[in-house]
Amino acid sequence: MADARCQAPGARRIQRPNPGAPPAARVGIDYKIAVDCHDPWTGRAEARHQYHLDCLPDLPLPGIYDAAILAVVHRDFVVMGAPRIRRWAKPNSILYDMKSVLPADAVEDRL
Repeated sequence: MADARCQAPGARRIQRPNPGAPPAARVGIDYKIAVDCHDPWTGRAEARHQYHLDCLPDLPLPGIYDAAILAVVHRDFVVMGAPRIRRWAKPNSILYDMKSVLPADAVEDRL
């Protein structure tokens, strides 16, 4: 899994270790996974200043991720639902719901 790409709505792209970063983002440090973030509620400047991390400026491109992790309960993502979130990932990828807001049968696992 050295070259895996993961889209984590609400998580942040790993730039350097930061103990204040969300757990979904910190895992990228340990396993050398590229973690991208899309968070429509957090400004990019705020994320960079507060967490030293970058967020994508727009919605992720479809079909490029090995996994998607829903890390926030933003209404945007809940309304979007699992099918639209899955479009960001490759076929047969996993969707992990850290907040248990999507139906259990629509994701591979959740907290």
